[in-house]
Parts: sequence; structure tokens; C-alpha cells
Amino acid sequence: RLCSKQNFPILCRRSLLEESEEILLDCNQLAKGKIYFKLINAAPSPDGRHLAFAIDELGTQYATLFFINCQTGELLVENIPYTTGEIVWSY
Repeated sequence: RLCSKQNFPILCRRSLLEESEEILLDCNQLAKGKIYFKLINAAPSPDGRHLAFAIDELGTQYATLFFINCQTGELLVENIPYTTGEIVWSY
């Protein structure tokens, strides 16, 4: 979703049983202090436990893939630099 007076999206999820939403990724927080920031892509894993997202921080059209554990909100240490930003999960 986009909020007024903010430049970047906030990625959320909502349970089918609850009205409240859970923020998975706040791009406004990630962009703070950066000269350039672009969210290229984001995709949840098939089981919903992880979120992969691709960010270009240099304006080079190359993105780094990052991963979040959706259950804990933890940004995982592993990342994949110099990608096109395409995300495909395998079963």
C-alpha cells in the first residue's frame, strides 16, 4: 500500500480470519539515507514463510535480492547481488 506523504510502498499481508494487517516490508525505512532507491520486485514464498524482494540502490538496473523471514520479521543475512530482480520460487 502507499501512504500519503511517503515516497515508497509498504508491503503488508492480512489473514483471512483477521482484519488487522501485518507490515512485512516498509520501503520508506529501507530508503532512509540512500541517494537512490527502487523496489524492483517482491514475492512471497509458496508457503508464505519468506518474502524475497529486489532493490536497486545505485540506479544501475541491477538489483540485489534480499529475504525476510515473515514469521519473525528478520532480514536474513543471505542476499544475491547483481540480478535483474526477477524472483522465482522453487517447490
